Amino acid sequence: MTFLSKPITYKGKHYPSRGALAKAYGLTCEVLRYRLLHGIALEDVRKFMRYKPVMYQGKAYSSVRALAEACGLSVGGVQYRLRQGIPLDKSKEAGCSKEIEISGVRYQSYKEAAKALGITASALSHRIIRARMPRKKRLPGTQHWRACEYEGKLYRSVNALAKALGLSNAKAKDLIDIAGKWLN
Repeated sequence: MTFLSKPITYKGKHYPSRGALAKAYGLTCEVLRYRLLHGIALEDVRKFMRYKPVMYQGKAYSSVRALAEACGLSVGGVQYRLRQGIPLDKSKEAGCSKEIEISGVRYQSYKEAAKALGITASALSHRIIRARMPRKKRLPGTQHWRACEYEGKLYRSVNALAKALGLSNAKAKDLIDIAGKWLN
């Protein structure tokens, strides 16, 4: 079975088929069909560009990616900085990263503090948000529990307190934080 292509006329010019018209304008058949159905001019490419031009400090860039490459940043970093109003030329060395102090030790950044404590930067941020400062990195072979005191009674670990009171470990930790005392 053969299909005969139907000739089409666009802006006074005749084309043997829709495929030929699409090829003449550098479009796919699907895009051509969509534009014809919605009355969008085939020449109007700017409306459908995948990347929109970006203006930064009076200079035009073809896309956020082009701006990111020019500044030596990631695309996500540029988008974040543009939304937050942070200058793109401000590097981490110029004070973009937050200085942090944990247990009397000052670190230049969250990343540096997390590395020194043996946890990830996201875990550090999470613990700071929850107001639980991380302990120092444990040495191999040292005990892995923290002794605590609750209502004048000493417990070897949170787990021991939780078992004695019939609570979960998380509830026992919260109880110590509120009304008890950590011993180590």
